[in-house]
Amino acid sequence: MIRMIQNMFINPCVLLFVFLSLCSTPATSSSAEPTKPNIIFILADDFGIGNLSCYGSDHYKTPNIDKLAIAGTRFTRAFTASLCGPSRAMIMSGRYAFRNGASNQDACIRLDHSEIVLPKVFKSAGYATASIGKWGQLPKNVVFDGQSLAPQLIGQSGKPREWVYNQLASMWYVRDARWKLNHLGELFDMSDAPFAEKRIEANNVDPNAVAARQRLADVLSKLDPAGGIPDAGDGTGRHANKAKKKAKE
Repeated sequence: MIRMIQNMFINPCVLLFVFLSLCSTPATSSSAEPTKPNIIFILADDFGIGNLSCYGSDHYKTPNIDKLAIAGTRFTRAFTASLCGPSRAMIMSGRYAFRNGASNQDACIRLDHSEIVLPKVFKSAGYATASIGKWGQLPKNVVFDGQSLAPQLIGQSGKPREWVYNQLASMWYVRDARWKLNHLGELFDMSDAPFAEKRIEANNVDPNAVAARQRLADVLSKLDPAGGIPDAGDGTGRHANKAKKKAKE
């Protein structure tokens, strides 16, 4: 397993979460609780589905990662922020950027330590935890934005959510398999995505478009990202010192 993990690091910007169970019970005990699994979560920056053969890439071969995909869980409709810091903050806290304040790179290092993050949850369950690689997001009315995938993992139907929310800085959108509605109220037909996004005019009376606009607007209204922690960056989500670095080059 360790060799497989070592071989799969084709990108240097990798964050590795390790959760190891400290509890073990004798296999001969009939009343013993099931042994808790050890969990390794690997997050690689600038690494998309086009880089993995298990997602259909015809430019790269990634046999070791493919083995992990076959033996584990492969997500086909999951989105996160397009920069490393905000994406790590969302994964660790399970909360959108407008709730945890990590809507840009600089804000991530100020993540409130009152946030309930993965290591805290695992430690309370008897795990020893470690974070290896890029740091920043370590540790009011907490609202969790995730939805449990446990039923689907054991073959049950569960209650899958039909939409995903994505945010970077003060820009956000919510989308489903066919439509996307952004922070400006613009609706896009995503049937040809990722190759094309067709903007739908506001006066379009197509019943499918009208229904999609209302459905996704209801989602944004419930989430209320505009009423959350405002982005204090330059609007791009990147580090504020990026411009200074470029000026020196």
